[in-house]
Amino acid sequence: MTTDIDFKKHNARGAITYSQFTMPQALAANENSKFKKANLDEVAPVVQMLLDAAQLEKLTKHIVEVFLPECVRRNGAGEKRDIFDAKVAAKIEQALINGAAGEWDAPPHLPVKSVYAKTLTVAPWAVATLKVTGNKGRDFDLQARVNSEDELKVPDPDILSYPLLRPIGQTVHELYPGAWAYATLSLAAWTMSASNYGISAYANTIVFLEDRDRLAGTVGLDEEDVFMDE
Repeated sequence: MTTDIDFKKHNARGAITYSQFTMPQALAANENSKFKKANLDEVAPVVQMLLDAAQLEKLTKHIVEVFLPECVRRNGAGEKRDIFDAKVAAKIEQALINGAAGEWDAPPHLPVKSVYAKTLTVAPWAVATLKVTGNKGRDFDLQARVNSEDELKVPDPDILSYPLLRPIGQTVHELYPGAWAYATLSLAAWTMSASNYGISAYANTIVFLEDRDRLAGTVGLDEEDVFMDE
């Protein structure tokens, strides 16, 4: 039987774009937002990652073949969380199909959406933007994959084998716009009303994987999408 962790979990890779890695950054963004949250306990960091076609296909496949069927099963079993009825699940599946063709519609609200036109000029390979939400009130845990000793700020002779993970501050790496990164997502189904429902993607940790071309002119934010769900 599918476990709670199995159906909610998905590993995603993509290029970092607009991001709020820390609570101070998230609070500053909230303060300046036209969709400002009055309750600061509800504010959480947000990272957005650009997905290529292969990564979008993998995420869509997991949602359609694993996540949605389990949400429907849970609904039939009388569960209270991460549930959809079959009709809503079918609407979400169709929305994912439409989105893969470049037509992201809401509702349903999904963790993937279109890439900004300005961003496409510097990342023409990107087919979707993935919104990853952190824990309310907590910074993302930022890590880096280290492949050799020269990627550490302070070499450690006790390390005998690579690759390994280290806090990014101990490495020469940074999560700049364009850096290729990894996140283990925890998907969540939610319904607020018949016209306000969808899927969100959460993560605790963002991992730097490798350097890619730095993106310019990609600092943009769909504030309505960031602040209206969860």
